[in-house]
Formats: sequence, structure tokens, C-alpha cells
Amino acid sequence: MRVISLMKLFKFLVLWFLPVSLLYPGTPDFFVIAEGAKITGFVREGENIWISTYGNGIFYYDAASNNLVSMNEDEKGVKDRLIYCIEANENYVWAGTSDGLLIYEKSKRTWKKRKFAEGGEYGNWIRGLKYDKSTGLLWIGRFINLSILNVKKQKYDDFSLARDEETSTNNVKGFFIEEDRYVWIVTEGGLYKFDKANGEFSPGLCQFITNKDGYFRSEGMRVSVNSIVFDKEYIWFGNQDRRSAEFPDFNIGGIYRYNRKAKWDKIDSRTGLRGNGVYSLLRIGNTIWAGTYEYDTEKKIEYGRGVTIIDRNSAKILAANPSDLNIPVNDIYQMEYEHGFVWLASNNGLWRIDLSNPLGKWGGLKQKNKK
Repeated sequence: MRVISLMKLFKFLVLWFLPVSLLYPGTPDFFVIAEGAKITGFVREGENIWISTYGNGIFYYDAASNNLVSMNEDEKGVKDRLIYCIEANENYVWAGTSDGLLIYEKSKRTWKKRKFAEGGEYGNWIRGLKYDKSTGLLWIGRFINLSILNVKKQKYDDFSLARDEETSTNNVKGFFIEEDRYVWIVTEGGLYKFDKANGEFSPGLCQFITNKDGYFRSEGMRVSVNSIVFDKEYIWFGNQDRRSAEFPDFNIGGIYRYNRKAKWDKIDSRTGLRGNGVYSLLRIGNTIWAGTYEYDTEKKIEYGRGVTIIDRNSAKILAANPSDLNIPVNDIYQMEYEHGFVWLASNNGLWRIDLSNPLGKWGGLKQKNKK
């Protein structure tokens, strides 16, 4: 592995190494890691962070030394540079590639790759990972099939989620855990909701949810969710927008708010959303943040449209790319919030932004007194 110091990063900005830098002296409003890289995911271990990128491999940020460690520079390091997702626990780091699952054993400081026999070439495209600490299971979303790793036993189980002839229901994208009980499995053709109280996983024990029978207001040809946020009264779904001239109602995007009974509200560009495509959702105080994009139906290209802030109670738009936040990126793939800071994984680095001041306007949170 290669440790890249802060000073060397500035000196070699024009080379392959990516910088870790503070944009402003003193206590910064913005802090960026791996600027210039497309960040597909990150997982924090206290102050330290594991980072996956599309094109630059895997990085580890050591906060104490302010160093960015490349896992691709050592002879025994990672050779894959197109990384789709990353997850970790106290003993392992897992990363998804289009050619299998990368596994880093921390005690040995070694990497290995695990491939899956079923599903062919696309069966080794790993698009989503989620470690469930309460069960010790790693959920692995593959383009074909779902796999579950019992980490302690190092035992893998593979499952097909295909329903009838609809193969998109077996194209797994990711996972969201609700109240440490329900596992939501996101696919290209709908969602599976599994109750862990039922015991070991089986597709037959899942509730299958799609845009039929009133769900998602029965809109579009099919529904493909990118992000989910849970609160006490509602579930928020951020959807993929993937329409075309040939199929104008294919995946129509937008944010759907479900009241856990029967009512579905929708927020889209007609009501102020910056783009109908939603990469990510985040709950902060009394607000929902949405990282949005606009899909060009002719060029079939996604254009990032920044953040839209929504009132969690009324579902009304509060602000769209607010100028006083001055968020410096438009494509926001993952967001996390902790202790007054929001982390944004973007197409131009991993950003940490201090929201203690502007949050007072929308979040219903107490502002911090600056000394």
C-alpha cells in the first residue's frame, strides 16, 4: 500500500495521486478527501474512512496523520480500479467490483478476491454491500442473484430473486436496514422486505413491493429505488429516472413518501425537485435531503443537480441548492450526517461540510455557538 502525505499530494496534483486538502485555513466549512475522484461509496471507522472510487481503486483515510493511503499502489494490493461499493467491520473490508468481491483481512493486511459460480460474468458484478452487525451477516447485491456471507463461519449462501420471467427482480442494487429488524433489498424491478424475526433468509419469506396494486401510486412501467429513509411516520423512497423516447414511462423517478398505511405522496420536478432522478436521501432534523440528477432521454446521460431540501412533515420543498450552503458538487451518490457535519460522496471527492449555521434555518436544530 502507498501512504500519500498531505504535502506530497499538493506537489503531485497533476499526477495520479489524489489530494487531501483543506479549502480554508483554521476551522474549515469544507474539507475534501480524494478530490478529483468519483466516490462510489465510503464507510467510516471512527474518524478514519474507507473509500471506494470508480477509476482510482480503494483508499483509506487516516485522520490522525491526515494521510490518504492508496490500496492500489503496492504489489500485493488491489489491482481493480473500478469499485462500486465498500463495507467494513472490525476484522474485514469488503469491496464490490465487476469481477467479484474483494476482501481485506485487517489482521493479515492482505487482499483476496472471491468469485461466484452462479450467474456467469454478470453474477460477479457486485453493486451493493451491507454488513448487519446484529446478525454478523454481510448482504451482497449482485447483478444476478443475492448472496449472504456468514462472516464468522465464512459461509456463503446464494439466492435467486427472479419472479416468474421478470429477471430485473434478480438484479440486486443495494440494502437498507430498518429498526434493526427489516432488511429492504433493492432491485431493478422492485423491493423485497425481509423480517429478520422470521429466522434465516428465504425469498419466499419476503414481502415483494413494486408499482402494482397502488404502491408507488401505480406509476411507471416499473420501479427502481436508489435510496430509502425511514422515520416514525413515513418511509421515503428516492427513485431512479431512466426514461427514453421509446419508453417514456420506464422508470419515472421522483421521491415517494409512504405513510405506512395506504397513502403515497410524490415529490418531483413539478413540485420543485431539482431533478427527477434521486441518487441519495438523508434525514437531518426535520428535513430530508435529496441528491438529485436530471436524465437526458436523448443522450441517455445523467446530469447532477445538487441537493434539494424538503420539510419532513409537510413534504414541501424548502430550498434547492441553497446559496448559503454553497455545496461545491452536483453529483451526490451517498450522504451521511453526524455531529453537525454532513458527508457527501460525489463525482469530485468526498466532502465534509459544517452545517451548524445554515441548518438552523431548515432542520429545526439548535445552532452551535461559535466561540
